[in-house]
Amino acid sequence: MDFDRLTREFGEFLINESADPDLMGYLQALTETLRAIRTTSRKDERRVQLGIRHLDEVKRHVKRMNKKITTLEEQVKVLEEGKQSDE
Repeated sequence: MDFDRLTREFGEFLINESADPDLMGYLQALTETLRAIRTTSRKDERRVQLGIRHLDEVKRHVKRMNKKITTLEEQVKVLEEGKQSDE
């Protein structure tokens, strides 16, 4: 396994992405990189699979947080509109 090549490709992938990639883009790129690793032992294979599962959990948490942020932003907007109409 050529980790230097993988690291270089990962870096190039991130650079070639949009100027301001979001967190999900980084997580997706990391997941693809982990999936591209070819292991030589069961131990390493389990470690890579565990890393992939952890990334999937992180993605779920990020989606939940983004939903909550959107909801909170909408609530703030409504409160600001209500405050402006009271003035």
